[in-house]
Amino acid sequence: MSTLLRILLLCLGVVVVMIAIIAVALFVIIDPDDYRNRLEQAFNESTGLDLEIAGGIAVTWRPYVGLTLDDVRLRNPNRPQELASSSSVRLRVDSRELLSGRLLLEELSADDLHLNLYVDAEGNPLWMTDRLRRRQARGPASNTEDGASITTNFSSVSIDNASIDIQNLEQGYYYTVHELNLDSQASNLGGRSFPVQARFQLETPTAPVPWPVTLSSDVNIDLDSGNLRFSAAQLVLSPARLEGELSLQNLYGDSSWQVQLSSSEFPLNDLIENLFTSPEARQTPQLPRVSQDRAWQARIDASLSGDQAGTELSELVATLGDLRLEMTGDVRFANGLLPTNARFNVATGGLDLSPYLAFSAGDSPVESVAPALDPQGGALPPGSNPNDAADPDPRRSLLDLQIPATLRSGMNVQGSVSLDSLFLGGIQFGSVNLYANLESGVLDLELQPTAVLDGTVEGTLRINSIPARSEVALDLYATSLSMAELPLPLVLPGTFSGRLSQESHYLGSGTTLGEWLQGVSGATSFAVNDGTVDIGVIKQVFTSIAVLSPRGETIQTWPDVVRTNQFSGFAILENGLDNQQIKVRLDNFDITGSGAVDPAARRFDYDLLFTVLGEPFAQIIPIDQRYHNVSWPVECAAGFDEPVNRFCRPDLVQVRSLFSQLDNNTLTTRLDVVMPEQAPEALQNFNRGLLQNLLPMPAQEAEQQLSPDQSTLLQRGNLPPGF
Repeated sequence: MSTLLRILLLCLGVVVVMIAIIAVALFVIIDPDDYRNRLEQAFNESTGLDLEIAGGIAVTWRPYVGLTLDDVRLRNPNRPQELASSSSVRLRVDSRELLSGRLLLEELSADDLHLNLYVDAEGNPLWMTDRLRRRQARGPASNTEDGASITTNFSSVSIDNASIDIQNLEQGYYYTVHELNLDSQASNLGGRSFPVQARFQLETPTAPVPWPVTLSSDVNIDLDSGNLRFSAAQLVLSPARLEGELSLQNLYGDSSWQVQLSSSEFPLNDLIENLFTSPEARQTPQLPRVSQDRAWQARIDASLSGDQAGTELSELVATLGDLRLEMTGDVRFANGLLPTNARFNVATGGLDLSPYLAFSAGDSPVESVAPALDPQGGALPPGSNPNDAADPDPRRSLLDLQIPATLRSGMNVQGSVSLDSLFLGGIQFGSVNLYANLESGVLDLELQPTAVLDGTVEGTLRINSIPARSEVALDLYATSLSMAELPLPLVLPGTFSGRLSQESHYLGSGTTLGEWLQGVSGATSFAVNDGTVDIGVIKQVFTSIAVLSPRGETIQTWPDVVRTNQFSGFAILENGLDNQQIKVRLDNFDITGSGAVDPAARRFDYDLLFTVLGEPFAQIIPIDQRYHNVSWPVECAAGFDEPVNRFCRPDLVQVRSLFSQLDNNTLTTRLDVVMPEQAPEALQNFNRGLLQNLLPMPAQEAEQQLSPDQSTLLQRGNLPPGF
């Protein structure tokens, strides 16, 4: 037993001495700097790229034998930009090969790696060299050539806190990857599959915050042939999870790629909140009129492919609850003769957006409720109600809606959207066909005639983004719409009935919808057939006027609702909503005047003349003949949310003056006919067809005679001659 113990101790001592001798020999024989030039030269001979180890290089012994390289940089000698850099690169090497003077690299790990994946305007990648092109042209070759002093056989790759800049000037996109952590085992470049897991932050030009992404996949890389394949891939963009495959072929030549993606069902509104709300934001941004009270369960399936000439979307199927949308399209990249061209077609069956809207057609913008009261019982001024801040009106954010200003990207787009039917806010639309065309910075949208409310609507929208402030032109036409079912701003349901025909033309410029409304010019004209009108507001105004009449009038005998033979009118805007001129004819009742609307303050303010006309107009509103053609000054000014009975009130000072002149027979200026002779010169071509049919009285018969006070009222609005 003692003999055996002595033998074991002797063997152990020999091993220890041998290890000590080998360690001393390695420290004496192996000079880490010997590998600096060898690594840099080997990399250049293999790829044509310049590898620079600017920092120190050291041999490590634990937890494995390897080399640590500090401040490593990579660049293409023919290009000024740096291709890659890392603060520290660790290489695990085969110790037996190391003793023989050769390097067999088995594992790679890098800290603070940065990659610059850049393609110039001519389509030349930053990393491509003549040597890589020649190597690719020779076909597959072994990466462990006989006699080579440095060979690679990476079984593990680990990257911590990396970043990547992805920029393609030819195709016009730019993305940034931050905080990339990647780990792979059994890694190789010889075409054998191995697993990869990665987490990173993706920054895009259109997103306010980086997107957190988790990716796992089986990867197959064949470096010599330039092929790359991701199979059984899972991409998590919380709460969405995508699964599929990605393959890229011939990366060194005429490359091409294919993608197959499908997602499990996920709440779309949660995804939007995660992607577009910064951590510093106090609350999630609300989309105008969009309800987020319910989860929008969505799913996506897509098939894409592409090459250096372009990209094709062969199929995209997206579902949102019971809604199903199908899309196809393609993009042809710019070349020396043509800009980038894109085409798309979107089709769906019946589309019901009502569950996703915050307001329905039954929600009236005018509520017959009293304003908030202070403790003393007085009305609080607008904006001072403490509840207003806690419950902001999402309709206000419509004014901040951005008008596209990035249409000058050099891309031309053509496409169509087709819906079998549309149910929106309680209104049923028939087949909807919308066409879009973007060319040279000008976007044209055309809505084909669409059945709605027993009539049709159609229109065009043009956005010209070439000027600094985008120019927007809107043309809208409606024919024979049922007014009983039409939701109108500031109008209570049931106020109007009949068949509405309308024509609108507007032109303005701005960067937001609010700016556009501040400078828009144009006109709207309308006519209603077989209609009825609730004249409650008119009765209220004339009841106030009759109180001052020395003779007294029986306004209360007027009907609440009248049937009209002629109900028509128009509104003209010059340089914004604060300079409007309006005209409404309701058989023998005429409204003429000017005023303004302030969407931001949610208020309107009009100075109007209410006139009851005599023969030959149909006398739907009965009144003593002595009051025929007398224009009564009325102010209509209120907030959008005030009750209707507070909208309009007569100017009592001028009303007394008119009654005095009537009693003294000194009122010689009666309004015989209220007709427009001409619109402002800039608007003469607007609504030409419909305007000519609204008020058929020849212009030469339109002669207006107003008192000095009434003329002053009209001059405030700069009404065109003939009002």
